[in-house]
Amino acid sequence: MATAHFHVDAHPGHSGPSFDVTVGIDGRVKLGQWTQIQLHVDAGESTFDGSWQVFVSDGDGFKVTYTSGSELVSVAPSQQSIESMLVRVGRAPWRIEVEVLQQDSVVYSKVVSVGSGMQAIRATDYWIMQVGSKTNINQLSIRRLVSENEQITDVYVTSLDDVQQLPIHPRALDGVDVIVLGTSDKSLLDSMTESQVAALVNWVKQGGQIVLSAARNAEYLVSCGNPIHALIPGNIQETHEQWIATGIENYIKARETISSTRIPGRTSPMLELTDVAGHVEAMDGVGDTGRIPVLIHSRFGFGKVAFAAVDLDLEPFASWGDTQRLLHQMIAGEQSGRANSEVFSDQARGAHAGFDDLSGQLRSQLDHFDNVAPIRFSWIASLLILFILLIGPVDYFVLKRLNRLRLSWLTFTTLVVIFSIIPLLMHSSLHSSPTSIRQIEVVDYDIPSGQLRGTNWAMLYAPEASAVDVDLQIHDDTKPTEKIIGWHGLPGTGLGGLSRRSYQKLLDHEYQADPENGELRSLPIPHGGTRYVQSRWSRQQPSGVRFELKPDRSRIGIRGTIHNPFDFQLRDVLVYYRGRLYPVKVLEPDGVIDLDDLAGDSVSIEGYFTRAKVEGGRSRARPWSTNDESIVRLVQAMMFHKAVGGKSYTGLVHRYDGFLDLSHLLGTNRVVLFGWSTKNHQSEISISGNFSGEIVNSQWSFYRVSFPSLSSDDVATKTDAAVLGD
Repeated sequence: MATAHFHVDAHPGHSGPSFDVTVGIDGRVKLGQWTQIQLHVDAGESTFDGSWQVFVSDGDGFKVTYTSGSELVSVAPSQQSIESMLVRVGRAPWRIEVEVLQQDSVVYSKVVSVGSGMQAIRATDYWIMQVGSKTNINQLSIRRLVSENEQITDVYVTSLDDVQQLPIHPRALDGVDVIVLGTSDKSLLDSMTESQVAALVNWVKQGGQIVLSAARNAEYLVSCGNPIHALIPGNIQETHEQWIATGIENYIKARETISSTRIPGRTSPMLELTDVAGHVEAMDGVGDTGRIPVLIHSRFGFGKVAFAAVDLDLEPFASWGDTQRLLHQMIAGEQSGRANSEVFSDQARGAHAGFDDLSGQLRSQLDHFDNVAPIRFSWIASLLILFILLIGPVDYFVLKRLNRLRLSWLTFTTLVVIFSIIPLLMHSSLHSSPTSIRQIEVVDYDIPSGQLRGTNWAMLYAPEASAVDVDLQIHDDTKPTEKIIGWHGLPGTGLGGLSRRSYQKLLDHEYQADPENGELRSLPIPHGGTRYVQSRWSRQQPSGVRFELKPDRSRIGIRGTIHNPFDFQLRDVLVYYRGRLYPVKVLEPDGVIDLDDLAGDSVSIEGYFTRAKVEGGRSRARPWSTNDESIVRLVQAMMFHKAVGGKSYTGLVHRYDGFLDLSHLLGTNRVVLFGWSTKNHQSEISISGNFSGEIVNSQWSFYRVSFPSLSSDDVATKTDAAVLGD
C-alpha cells in the first residue's frame, strides 16, 4: 500500500519553504474515526511563520474546517518540523483538502482523495496494524475468527516499515482493532519518538488491543525507560538461549514441531518472567528443569495484551509452519461471540430499523425527544390519500348528484387551499418545542492503573434552522490528560449511513472544529432537525475507593464489602464477577455493599439480561428489541456486549463504539461495579447560540469501576477516603 505522501514547493524555483502531507496510516483511513494528518514543513533559507487548516466533509455532508486553535507554525531557517492534526472523514466518496497560510495568504494547498492513492475502510471493518513484525497474516482466516457478520466486516492488514507514520495521538489509533508489535529490532524501537510510544501505550490503556512479542530486547526496553516495557505482564527475571516449546505447540495443536536448533544471535531467546499478572495460556521449559510462562493474556488499564515471551519474527518461528496460526490465535483471543446464546439467533435476525451496529440503536434512542412531536410520514400520507379522494371520486359524484359539475373548478381550488393550510398549522403547532439536548455519559475508572476515561454522546435538536457552538465541559478542577469532540456517524448503508454514497444536505453551511480543545463552532442544525456529536476525555485519577474483596471458593463467587466510590446516589447497581452479577438496586452516597448478604441473589450475567421473571418464580426468554429497549438496558448491553451473548442475542454487532465493551475484564477475576444517575455528572456537552427560551437538557450518566484481579488467596483492600465526586 502506497503512503499518501505529497511534496510541493511553496515557491518553485526559490529557496523558500516546502511542504509534505501525510494522511492516515500507510494510506488508509477508517470512516467515522479520528485520522491523523501530518504536515511536514521545511523552512528553507528564512524563518517560516504561518498556520494551516484542513477541510473535510462530515457524516452528513457538511464541510468542516479543522484547526489547532491559535497555535502558529514557526520553523527556524534550514530547520524542519512535523505538525499533526486530527480529523474525522465522513462518507465515501470523500476528499481532504490541506491549506497552509502565511500572512493570511494561501502558500500551499493539496487535495487528497481516493484517486490519489488513499483507501477508506468502513467503520465496521477489522483493521490490524503490524509494527516490527513480518509474520504473514491470512486475512480470510482472521475474518472467520473475529467477524460476527462477514457482510459488514472485512479484514485489513497494514504493515509499517516506516515508524514515522505511527500517530502521536491515541485517538488516531481508534480505527485500529489490533496492533501486532515485534521488538527484536532495536533500531526500530529507537526510531520511535516519545510521542509515538506514549500514544501507543495510552491507546492500549484506554481500551486498545496489542499482540506483543518481546525477548531479545525486553531488558533493553526497561533499561532505556521505554514505556512499552509497562505492557510486559510481569517482572523480567532473565533470558534463556536454550529452551523447549512444547507448550506453544500444544496451545495451537501444531501440525509440526518447532525446530530445536538454537543459534545465538540469530534465534529468539525465551524471556522468563516472575510475578506474572494475567492468564497463562502456555508454559514451556528451559533445559530439563523449570517451566516458565510463554504465552500470557493480560489487561493493561482497559486494554488487552496478548504477550509472547519469544520473538515471533526470529528463528525458529520465522520458518515455523504454524507461526501464522499462533499469531492468528493471539489476535482473535476472546473474539468468540458466535458461540453464545444460539437460542436467540433466530429472533435476533429481525428488522433492525436501518442499522446493524449497536451504536445505531443508541443514536435512534437519543433521537426521541419527549417534548418534540414530529410530523410523521403516516400523517402526510393520510392527508395525501384524503386529498386525492376528495378532488377525484368524491368531488365528481357529489357534484354530479347535485347537477353542479361546472363548480368543480371552485371545489378544487378550495380543497387545494385547505390542504395547503393544514400542514402549515401542523408545523406551527408541533415545532414550537424548545431547543433540546439528550445525552449520555459513560465514566470508566480502572483502580489498578488509575485510568479514568469518559465518553459522551449527545443528540442536539433545534426547532428552527440554527448554527450552534458546542463545547465539552469537564466538571472537575483536574485538567484531563486529553479530550476531543466531533461529529458522530452511523455505520452501514442505511439512511444516513457512512457507507452510503448518496445523501442530501438540507443546509449549505460550513462549520469549524478545534476537536482537541473540545470546541465546535457554528455547527448547523436543520429546521426541526438534529445533529449527533461525541466526545472523549481521560486522565489519571488516584484511587480513593474503599473496599475489601476476596474470592469465595465454596460458591465460586466473592465476599467482602465495597463502599460507594462516589458522593452521590447510584441506581440499578450491579456488581459483576466472572460470569455472575449481584444486583444491589440503589446505593446511597455513604452506602456499603455487603457481598456476603447478596450471595444468594447472584445470577448469571447472560441469564440476567436474556431471561425475564414471570408469576410463580419462573422465567421466560426475553428477546432483544431494536426499538423498545430502555436507555439503561441498552447502555448496559453496550458495556458488556460479549458477556450478554453478543450478536447472537442482540442481533447487532458492536464495532463502531466497541471500545465500550469491557467484557474481557470479567475473564481475569476482576470485580466490576456498575450504576447510573441522572443528577450527577463528570462531564457534559453544552451548546450556545441565539435561541428563544431555555435549552432543555436531559442527561444520563453511567459509572463503571474496575477493581483489582483476585487470585485464589488474594484479599484486595483499599481504605482511603473516596475522591470521585460530582
